[in-house]
Amino acid sequence: MRNSYSMQANGQKNGSNESFKFVEEERTDIQSRALSNRNQPSCCLSVSKVSYAVSERVGPWWDLPSYRKKWTRQILNDVSFHVDSGQIMGILGNSGSGKTTLLDTIAGRIGNTGTLVGEVFVNGRKVKQAQFQECFSYVLQSDNLLSYLTVEETLTFTAQLALRQHSASAIRRKVAAVMAELSLSHVAHTVIGGRIFPGISGGERRRVSIASQLLQDPKVILLDEPTTGLDSMTANQIVVLLAELAKRDRIVIVTIHQPRSELFRVFSRIAIMSCGELVFCGDPGEMVNFFSSCGYECPEYCNPFDIYVDLTSVDTRSSEREAATYRRMHDITSAYRRSEIYQRMMLKIAELSARNKPSPAMRAVADQESKDGLYQKWQMFLAYIIHIFPFSIISVFIFSSFLYWVVGMHPDPWRFMCFTAVIMVPHITGELLTLVLLGVVQDPNMVNSGMALLNIAGIMVGSGFLRSTQKMPVVFQWLSYLTFQKYGCELLIVTEFSGLNFTCKEVFAREGRTGHDLDNNDDDNEKDGHAPCERTVFFIGSKTGGKTTILFRCIDRDEASKPTLALEYTFGRRARAHNTLKDVAHLWELGGGTSLSDLVQIPITPQNLSTLSVVLLLDLSKPNALWATMEKLLQATLNQVDKLLSATKRPGESRVCKKLNESRVLHALPKDHPDRELISPFPVPLLMIGSKFDIFQDFESEKRKVICKTLRFLAHYYGASLIFTSSKSETTMSKVKNFFNHLAFGTEHGKFYSTDHNKPLIIPAGMDSLGQIGSVDVDLGALRAKTPLDLWKKVFERFFPPENTNERKEVKDPAKDPQYSEPLIDAMRAQKDQELEQYKREQAKSWKGLNLES
Repeated sequence: MRNSYSMQANGQKNGSNESFKFVEEERTDIQSRALSNRNQPSCCLSVSKVSYAVSERVGPWWDLPSYRKKWTRQILNDVSFHVDSGQIMGILGNSGSGKTTLLDTIAGRIGNTGTLVGEVFVNGRKVKQAQFQECFSYVLQSDNLLSYLTVEETLTFTAQLALRQHSASAIRRKVAAVMAELSLSHVAHTVIGGRIFPGISGGERRRVSIASQLLQDPKVILLDEPTTGLDSMTANQIVVLLAELAKRDRIVIVTIHQPRSELFRVFSRIAIMSCGELVFCGDPGEMVNFFSSCGYECPEYCNPFDIYVDLTSVDTRSSEREAATYRRMHDITSAYRRSEIYQRMMLKIAELSARNKPSPAMRAVADQESKDGLYQKWQMFLAYIIHIFPFSIISVFIFSSFLYWVVGMHPDPWRFMCFTAVIMVPHITGELLTLVLLGVVQDPNMVNSGMALLNIAGIMVGSGFLRSTQKMPVVFQWLSYLTFQKYGCELLIVTEFSGLNFTCKEVFAREGRTGHDLDNNDDDNEKDGHAPCERTVFFIGSKTGGKTTILFRCIDRDEASKPTLALEYTFGRRARAHNTLKDVAHLWELGGGTSLSDLVQIPITPQNLSTLSVVLLLDLSKPNALWATMEKLLQATLNQVDKLLSATKRPGESRVCKKLNESRVLHALPKDHPDRELISPFPVPLLMIGSKFDIFQDFESEKRKVICKTLRFLAHYYGASLIFTSSKSETTMSKVKNFFNHLAFGTEHGKFYSTDHNKPLIIPAGMDSLGQIGSVDVDLGALRAKTPLDLWKKVFERFFPPENTNERKEVKDPAKDPQYSEPLIDAMRAQKDQELEQYKREQAKSWKGLNLES
């Protein structure tokens, strides 16, 4: 609009019947220049689609049913407006319309009690939480001033807190300038005053509050009801003063209840709020035309502020009036959102936010200077590359120097330089690609995100770390040739491993690393300590015998043991020496006693057969189940080992496995041992552990002797080590751990030896003999056996008759086994079983009622 609006008095000269109409006013040259300057404001404030809602309890805390319920109250609903510097904006509305909440939202003073959406822009840039105090000054509705200080002392004290980096003389000059700007110089040495002693007037107090905010020279000043408690003339003077402050290149936003009609042309923009919505926002003249177009003209002799606020307010005195007035307010709001005023304002907000997105400063300079003809853009691009090249070399060299030697890569200076060069090429490639993208996209945040995604995609497709390139679809195989990560990773691999020879030899040892190997080279590989070794230890034995407890104690894991459901896996690691790679022990545990012996095929595989060891744990407190448990588990393990040995088809593997068995048979006993031809060593290292020795030692002496001799014979027959232990004895557990470390990590086991049946047995493999074991006092004439093993079995079963150890027969339905009980699932299962039985009975009755014809 090229015309402005003013208020002209009509009627009698004495003003008794004065009314107001809006007429066009001719512009002076000064006003034209002011408007032309206003078209290019130094600062602007945009509020875009701000909404705020809070959740409140329905009832008090002592009324729990209603207290638990919440209802959501919408305080602000999709509020948007725009103000330029040099303008003063008045926000009108009745009480509860959301004026103060809107100012709190703009100033960033909304807490975390509700849900806030929307954005606040200053000069087209979104204001972050830490920037609100720098951008806005907020004058509250009440004047919180110290009554015993003078005006000058109050402003000086505030300036010393707000302007700490300024000198004392600069603060005095700033205070004097602010007092002069707000016409407070004449009361500079007057106390503020209060209830006890008088002081300055209410209007002057309000100007002091405004002056305390002007000390920081803010661009945006927010005032909440600055005319509250003031008479009409003083309130008018305050608003006129704020308008003068706005003309000094500031933005002033004021909430006000009932302004005088003379202030209509003082405000640059007027906003009307009702029920949290912005009913209208625009120039005063636009407001008059808008409401007139909606059919609501301002009558003569009336204050337009009062008329338009009443039109947009909701009357809650009755439900009918509330519905009618709310519908009227909603119609006016909808008409405003469809109007050209609203569309023009939203377009301006969008243009500012898009135009002022952050862009690289260097590019802006290059664009400007290239347009001025100083140089071409490619010259700027080349200069930038030359500029960043030394810094790229230094940064990559520092990174490589730290990474290469800390990780422990090949200690060769030439390889290190190659590694640094390979790292530098992708680094520079990424920077150049970023420059190219910045030439197309102006938003650096979008470019950074895009480059991060491209790097991740290149690593996934080109490096082959996540999936081998040969196993990818053909499309991705071709795409991998377009990624620089593919060539960088290949060069790094070549740099690290080029010229190195690796020899993989099978290391066959009885019970770990310290046994005799197949050749002397294996001993050399064991001693150099460079290559880590992996072994597998398989725990089997009696149900509830304590396998998990012993396993956790051996690997120093402080966890409560739980029943093993079926087959569980864990691992342990141990370094042979300081600053060397750690050996790994794969630890398997078979649960369920003998009921799940078929699962031995999972941990015993052709890949780990050469490094496999077996730990057989027998519960000494249950001697009647001891032999059957040992026999079934060892037989299942032996069958799986024989199956793998017989399935070997390649000649080399067959020869290696044959030598493996021969070496273990030969080294189970010394060459001159008298029992060399009478035993049958187990094909893999075997350790037999008798658990619960604390219960076992309470048995009768004769029974203990029979059990000890039987287990000694079994250990000697299979070429195994034997040890008794109890989880309550730290001494025996430490010796068990020593035997375990020998199997798992190849350490030397201690020279422990004990054959006294009154004490825990400790007999390493090959340290016993049939002569030392002796026989049991029983009549052997009535026993018929083909082998010594069968004979000992019949002798043992005479003292301890076997019991039914087939757990699968004891519990026909594994889901009903109390060991694996789960109350919630068991209850649901029982309910479904009842429903199934009921369904069967109903179906049986229905079939009986049918007459079947042949």
